[in-house]
Amino acid sequence: MTSFLIPAFLLLALVLVLLLRPFIFPPKVEATSRRQMNAAIYREELEKLEAERAAGSTNSADYEIAHAEMRQRLFQDTDEADDLSVLGSPKKTIIGICIFVVMLSAGLYFSLGDAFRIAETDNEKPMSQEAVEKMVTEFAGKMEKEPDNLKGWAMLARSYAFAASSLRPKMR
Repeated sequence: MTSFLIPAFLLLALVLVLLLRPFIFPPKVEATSRRQMNAAIYREELEKLEAERAAGSTNSADYEIAHAEMRQRLFQDTDEADDLSVLGSPKKTIIGICIFVVMLSAGLYFSLGDAFRIAETDNEKPMSQEAVEKMVTEFAGKMEKEPDNLKGWAMLARSYAFAASSLRPKMR
């Protein structure tokens, strides 16, 4: 059982490290926040508005009204709360991912892969000599229908050797 649990825990640790890599090793490049992106968008819009005024397609009164509206929207859309909402809480995310992965893997293991039950069922049904002989004769019948299958004939020879060795009494 220990030979299974150690690799299972090592694989679980590997999965957690791979899932949590962005949180454990943060990127070297600073991410752009929503506030910075909004400021860049409004800067472009102000440049377009200035270009329209320079081209003469907008008079100065309309330009002043549009410029004031854009500044007002810029101040409304660039709150410090936007920076905080983008950052989030990596500790809560790490803890949540760890708990989710551990609970999911433990639940699946205990519902689908009970190693004790598998070991017990293997011990309950030992293969008898008659069962081995029956399987070898069925395989021989199959090989008679496929005479060109060289791998099958080699496997049949190994099966005969195994059946013959299991017939011999064991020496102590």
